[in-house]
Order: sequence, then C-alpha cells, then structure tokens
Amino acid sequence: MLKETKDLLKVIIQTGNATSVSMKDGLTSADLPNFFAPIMLVPEAINGIEKIGEELKTMTEADRTELVEFIKTELVLENKKIEEIVEDGLAIIANIYSLILKLKN
Repeated sequence: MLKETKDLLKVIIQTGNATSVSMKDGLTSADLPNFFAPIMLVPEAINGIEKIGEELKTMTEADRTELVEFIKTELVLENKKIEEIVEDGLAIIANIYSLILKLKN
C-alpha cells in the first residue's frame, strides 16, 4: 500500500506544485497561502517516516505501478512539457527498479 511513502511524497509534490504556481509571476508574500496545504501534511508524513525504508524494500511490481501513478496524479506543473519529462523520468526510474529486483531474484 505504501501509505507512509505516499504521505511523504505528497508533501514533497504539493510543495513543488505550490512553488511552480508561485514562481509563475514571481514569488511574493501573496503566494504564502499556496504553501498552507503542504505544510498541514507534514506532521502525518513525519509520523510514519521510519516505515518508508521497509515499504520500499518490500515493494512489489503492483506497488511500483501504483506509486508511479500516484506521483503522476499528484504532480501538477504549469509547464506541460516539463510535466511530461518528469513523468517519463519516473517511468525510467521505475523500470530500473524493476530490473534490479529481477536481477536480485
């Protein structure tokens, strides 16, 4: 299920999304509300952070696919070309991880 991993990634991704929106017209104090949602997620993400290593060690192929889709869904970048590049990079990383798992077994 990768709950703890998703919790942490959600904070990171939402912070990235808020930064992307805020930087569009230059970062000002008016952009502070963009960061409230990710900040509110921090306590839950930190609470389970010690479980992430085990979640990643025991990740299955289905978990990997679910995680990539989760990131694609959460990631909202203003520049669609950059978003596509990031998504392609995620797919490459996921495939490398899958290859490593196959080599280990």
